[in-house]
Amino acid sequence: MKKVLKKINKIFQAIICIFIIFLFINSLSSLFTKKIPSILNYNFFIVQTNSMEDTIKVNDLVISKECKIEDVKENDIISFICIDGSQAVVNQVITHRVIKIEIIDNEIYLTTKGDNNPISDTYKVNKENFVGRVVVISSFLGNIISLFSSVKMLIIIVVTLLSLVIMIIEIKKYIDNKNEKIRKEKLREEILKEIESEIDNGK
Repeated sequence: MKKVLKKINKIFQAIICIFIIFLFINSLSSLFTKKIPSILNYNFFIVQTNSMEDTIKVNDLVISKECKIEDVKENDIISFICIDGSQAVVNQVITHRVIKIEIIDNEIYLTTKGDNNPISDTYKVNKENFVGRVVVISSFLGNIISLFSSVKMLIIIVVTLLSLVIMIIEIKKYIDNKNEKIRKEKLREEILKEIESEIDNGK
């Protein structure tokens, strides 16, 4: 039973490690490709403006789940790509609240507005620029991630993690070698005792 539990524990640890590595690589690559970091249909990013205060603040972590635009309801908070060329945030992800849903030419269009904005957005959201519905808002995680958002900090983190991994590997090697020496020494002593015992019995 203990062996089975150990195997399950090792498998679980391996899955966690793979997930963390995947998350880290995904986040790092998104920094250079400008794509939204995503895992298993969940997109996550840091809010840069105060348009949704006090519901969502600057530097908050927002996680949106990809879904069909048909599933969106009024008052939902959604993420979408800004397509208004007159806006400074064009082609960037915006997170605003849905205040109206319309069907025009058999296509769904969403009117959105930031809680902190005096007027609604000047363009409508459709399935082409819709990203997902917000399911998590976290100031705590957002503030932590914001501390490590620069390339320089990411490099420091990578170097630190690699150093820790190397150090752990070397420590494990040292311990394994030491244990192996102890095992060999005990085995040698047992063999010597057996030889001495056989010699004594031969007498």
